[in-house]
Amino acid sequence: MIFGLPGETRTSFRSSLNFGMSLDPTELCVFTLMVLPGTELWKSAETLRLDFEPAPPYRALSHMTMDAGDFAYGQRLADAAHTLAPWRAARLLARERGLTFADLADKWVAWDHSDDAVTDRDRVEQFVTRVCDEAEIPPDFYRHVIRLAADPPRAQRPPLP
Repeated sequence: MIFGLPGETRTSFRSSLNFGMSLDPTELCVFTLMVLPGTELWKSAETLRLDFEPAPPYRALSHMTMDAGDFAYGQRLADAAHTLAPWRAARLLARERGLTFADLADKWVAWDHSDDAVTDRDRVEQFVTRVCDEAEIPPDFYRHVIRLAADPPRAQRPPLP
């Protein structure tokens, strides 16, 4: 999924993220738009008020419908999706009434989990329990799904210069 296309907003990105996760992928990669020299986007950048890094990788920074804060928000949501998407319990929890995957990603970003358990499994289990408690959803099923699962393979996000 590419985040930050001209015309996109925070709301439309959240909708795209929810749609992508509704397909139940075991992995979802979200990349920030790159405006490569010579492309149509590069040629139309001024018209689109598309600001991007002047040197590689030429990531988009803002445009007429998203400011720099929106791009920072999108990156935080993308990072949360990268962590949560491999966990079946998180994908199932996002289908509960009143919750979406984007809501879970927002909650993950807001949650201070830096001092918690050291494994992703423990962090995700604590997070799912917390979300269930807040939403008054019995957490036992989701904790059971986490405990049964093998640790999902962590796709390495390609480092950007």
